[in-house]
Amino acid sequence: MRITLIGLGKMGSLIKKIALEQGHILLPSDEIANSDVVIDFALAEGILDRIAHVSSFQKPHLIGTTGWDKELLKGREISEKNGGSLLFAPNFSLGMALFLQLLKQARLLFQDYDVAGVEWHHREKKDAPSGTSLAIGEALGMQEPFASVRLGSLPGTHQVTFSSPFDSIHLTHEAHNREGLAVGALKAAEWLYNQKKTGWYTLEDLVRSLYSTHHPL
Repeated sequence: MRITLIGLGKMGSLIKKIALEQGHILLPSDEIANSDVVIDFALAEGILDRIAHVSSFQKPHLIGTTGWDKELLKGREISEKNGGSLLFAPNFSLGMALFLQLLKQARLLFQDYDVAGVEWHHREKKDAPSGTSLAIGEALGMQEPFASVRLGSLPGTHQVTFSSPFDSIHLTHEAHNREGLAVGALKAAEWLYNQKKTGWYTLEDLVRSLYSTHHPL
């Protein structure tokens, strides 16, 4: 694919490295018109302007930026008004996407249990709780936000606990490195490009298309 990559922080730089290794072509931000897909991991500041700009070209726009939850609805409105195709996810680990499906099933099984969560990330991560933990909390209907720990260089761990007076069940997703996120982002970008239609997508849409044939989600 011909990819325009916006944001060259830790994740953006890693995506660039792996994209080149996979044979993709990277184009500068002033050549969006010639790109197949735009991958955006820049800071939250200016996200709505970027959505408006990319959707004006009607190019598939994959966003991994976090910290703009209060502007999601506005971003969706802008993209849809311009006929854009946008996939947003706070976490592009396919393992995390499957973990979220597991948690939804667990919530049905442990209806009489209290539920709480804690997340650990590297000390430079700006948003707390993380975008992933907010997504988990929303999916599970959690009353209290995740507790957040910022420590060292941890790439990311999310633990959800279901607890009763008699026992507790701990379910944990632990990222070993950021490579899984980068590979997942590129896979999602390819999937988004192949949709060939406008709309607002999440990683759950990708997971359903990949796995639901053999394992209904």
